[in-house]
Amino acid sequence: MYELYEDAASLTVFLYGLMVALGVAGYWIMLSWNVRRSSLPKGADVLTVFLSIPLGLCLARLLFCLADNTYRIIARPADYLMLTDGGYAMFGALGGAVLAAILAAKLLRAKPAQLLDAAAPAILIFVCLARLGEGFVSGLGISRSLIYHVFQGTFLAQVDEYDAYLRTWILEAICAAVLCLVVLYILAHEERDGYTFLKGCMLFGATQVFFESLRYDQHLMYSFVGVQHILAMVTLGVPVIVLALRAVKQRRALSLAALISIPVVVGAIVFIEFRIDRTGDNRFILYAIYAALLAIPTVLGFQLSKEDRA
Repeated sequence: MYELYEDAASLTVFLYGLMVALGVAGYWIMLSWNVRRSSLPKGADVLTVFLSIPLGLCLARLLFCLADNTYRIIARPADYLMLTDGGYAMFGALGGAVLAAILAAKLLRAKPAQLLDAAAPAILIFVCLARLGEGFVSGLGISRSLIYHVFQGTFLAQVDEYDAYLRTWILEAICAAVLCLVVLYILAHEERDGYTFLKGCMLFGATQVFFESLRYDQHLMYSFVGVQHILAMVTLGVPVIVLALRAVKQRRALSLAALISIPVVVGAIVFIEFRIDRTGDNRFILYAIYAALLAIPTVLGFQLSKEDRA
């Protein structure tokens, strides 16, 4: 991790922390813009951000402490409160932002779904800048050793004294920026409260499952599957289930297909993960199948959102 400066109180500020701070600022700016363009109460953005910072920080730290197999064993309860000690989980921070939006809406007597819609593209800005910050952290946000030469010699490849790796953090940052634009477009055209957030969750969940497979930095990993890998699948699966249950009266067959697709895709992905980790099968083919599998529940979820017009 590259040190930016150290002040008189010996508190070290890192470039990663600076990028996260910029991510919070970007989150606030986007959220404020979306709130002003909606019927949400004045100050909803300020209260949401005010709640998001402590909740995101604490939940990101808590998830890491509980999910990291090594840290959980050696750490004392007091170590959980050492926020300057390092060790955070992205999905904990995202969970804090979502919880903050719900609490802020409740306190302001607004619709939580409407505030979540406004927060969806803002959260993606935070993800984009936080991922860029991972580039300053040694060993974080990289893939397995590259066995093909397609990416070597490009800005996507990271080379050290041992091998070459794919900078997955760059791909994740680019994807988050693109998804932010897509979700903004959905927000501008979606009239139903909560649907922008659900669609954003499906898109982010599907892409993040893919990226968590590419990542091989051993962050919260158990064998060949990581905790955040599972949480990414939950982020995709829960909205699909919600939309299927809402549309079951209008389109029973489509809803049933969507519900069945979740466990089937999960099972197939676990099998592919095993093949990626334990065999020499062509990874381009495996990841092409991987992407096609993730597209199934995502497409079904979007189709269900069109059917539910109640």
